[in-house]
Amino acid sequence: IVRLADCYYVTKVYPDALSFYRKAFTSNSPDKDYAHLQAGTVLSIQRKYSESAVELDLVIRNYPQSRFLDEAMFQRAQIDFEQGNYTASVAGFSRLVNTMKSSRFLPYAFVRRAASYYNLKDYNKTASDYATVVEQFPTHPLTSEVMLPLQEALNLAGRPGDFDNYLNQFKKSN
Repeated sequence: IVRLADCYYVTKVYPDALSFYRKAFTSNSPDKDYAHLQAGTVLSIQRKYSESAVELDLVIRNYPQSRFLDEAMFQRAQIDFEQGNYTASVAGFSRLVNTMKSSRFLPYAFVRRAASYYNLKDYNKTASDYATVVEQFPTHPLTSEVMLPLQEALNLAGRPGDFDNYLNQFKKSN
């Protein structure tokens, strides 16, 4: 059932994909966590954010050992970010950063959390998260994209002189 749902998802036939993902988690499929994650993704694409949040929260709450937990956490925080709920998105991205230390979503979570802090006008925390990307993920493709916002955040935080250190670190690694 899940594979059929995935086929509909890939071909962007979202109503059918959602229907089969829902069948998967009502039929006691061993892939229930994945089905809820994908249902949340489809609902988000359809701009049904509250329904999407429910599905993603189910993964986070009911499947703490899921290999999709970090993705569910990221997508859930991303919904808050996209809806302008920056305080909630900071909490969501922080939960991911603090609990999933080896997640492939970490650099993205730091960048999104930094953007949330920026929107909340907390420029020191903005700069700190962008700096973390430069320091912990120096060769990640996102790192080059954070240099300009890092410089802006440091300027707004009254610490323009700190930028040279991060720039030199970036240049050494790349």
